[in-house]
Amino acid sequence: MDRTEKRTVLTVSPRRSFFGSVAPYFWLVVVSFWLAGITISHATSVLIAIDNTGANDPVNFTHPRVWNFQISSSGTTLTVNRALFGLNDGGNQTTENIVFSLYAGLGGHQDANNTLLRTVTLTPADVDGFFTTMEEFSFGNLTLTAGNYSATLMSQEPAGNGSYMLKLGKLTLYNDNGGTPDLSTGNVLSSSLWVQDPNATGTAAVPEPSIASLLVLGVCVALQQRRKHRNALKR
Repeated sequence: MDRTEKRTVLTVSPRRSFFGSVAPYFWLVVVSFWLAGITISHATSVLIAIDNTGANDPVNFTHPRVWNFQISSSGTTLTVNRALFGLNDGGNQTTENIVFSLYAGLGGHQDANNTLLRTVTLTPADVDGFFTTMEEFSFGNLTLTAGNYSATLMSQEPAGNGSYMLKLGKLTLYNDNGGTPDLSTGNVLSSSLWVQDPNATGTAAVPEPSIASLLVLGVCVALQQRRKHRNALKR
């Protein structure tokens, strides 16, 4: 009597590792964060201008104008290539040029440690006799990274009837879409990207050390002197 043997063949599927099971999701997360980074970090063009809300004041040898501002952006690339001011010339009596300069650091030309980033010169012929038309100082594209900056308007023109006149106001950063500038309040650059100096007369100075900083410095010096005294006694 024949016996028929029945064999059961077991098919064993290879066991997937934990990493193999989550790998597709891992790369999905990585790509998502990469795309999010591209979305968050973007470029914005800005222009520098005065809001033209103040009185008419001279810009000459004895009256240079200085404004401070700060860039606080870390995720947005800000680029600037022009500055606009409501200027009025002194007629045929104006003989000297007027110069716009942009510095890294506060206080403009008043601090020798500041770095001159851009400078543009206009001649008397470039400035008309109307405050309503904005004189434009154009320069090569400049990227404003997070930090302190200052802008100046200066002229070697002597005080008197030949002085340039400026419509004073706060230095403001506006979104720049090219072409005719939009200096409306609704087009001011978001305050999350920069800090405006409240100085509206162009008389910003190099900030003095705060009293708190001086007190901390004094305490450190006193502790250092005390330590030296103790070491001398141990000898």
